[in-house]
This record gives sequence, C-alpha cells and structure tokens, in this order.
Amino acid sequence: MLLAVTTVAVAQNKSTNNPQQLPINLKADSGEYDANAGIATYTGNVVVTQGEMNLKGDKIVIRLQEGKIHSIESWGKPTTFHYVPAKEPPIDGSGQYMKYTVPTSTVEIDKNAHVKQDKNETRADHITYDLKREHVTGRGVNMTFQPKTK
Repeated sequence: MLLAVTTVAVAQNKSTNNPQQLPINLKADSGEYDANAGIATYTGNVVVTQGEMNLKGDKIVIRLQEGKIHSIESWGKPTTFHYVPAKEPPIDGSGQYMKYTVPTSTVEIDKNAHVKQDKNETRADHITYDLKREHVTGRGVNMTFQPKTK
C-alpha cells in the first residue's frame, strides 16, 4: 500500500528544480489503499514529506487522479505543517483539518487555523496558503505583522 503511493509519487518527480515536483514520502502506523477509487487512508502518527514541506496528522487521506497524487487531507488535534520556502524563514501551520492540493501547491487549514512565519502570524477560522506565491488569505482573521528590522 505504501509502495503504491510512493511509486506514484516517484513517477511524479519530473524535475527536482521545482520543489512541488519532488517525491512525496509517507509514514504511518497503519493504512489502506483502494486502487479502484484511487484513495489511500493512513492512521496513527502519519507524516507526509515532500522536499522542504511536511504534514503531520492522526489521519491522512490521499486522493489520486489519473495515477497522480491530487490532494492530501489531514485531521488531527492538531494537524501541523512545516515548510521552508527559498530565501525566506520557515512557515509553520496548525489546525484541526488541513488539505494540501498538489497541482496548485495550496494548503487549506480549518478549525483553529494558525500560520506563523518568523514573527508574523495569522489566526483564523479558515486559512488558505499558496506555497508558490507565498500568499495567505483567511476568514475570521487575526493577523500580527512585525516590521522588518534592518
């Protein structure tokens, strides 16, 4: 089952110049893969890693489209992600639910959503973070931005 998802992830690796095209690796206590539906479900200490991005949760569901990973959904108390963009401080996020959509490189966070980068942070009911554009949007938002020091 893990082999099936890992094989798909490696097949997606067309160019390591783009971090979003690196293989997606996964570890979990247990899992189930339905090849007909294109859905893999993993539970217990689940960790998904792609390049400089990782996602951790109690339960993670991976959806495939046309043999490629399309989205990764995570539930936890909390579920967390960590991402290191090029030439920027690391970004950490948490919430009760997250969805990472591979083709668009976006992370959606719901229920006690929190994203922090350096001294700047966003808390909201819902946060969408575009990893390619490094762009955050939220609903029910409380943001803190610190001035850059020289």
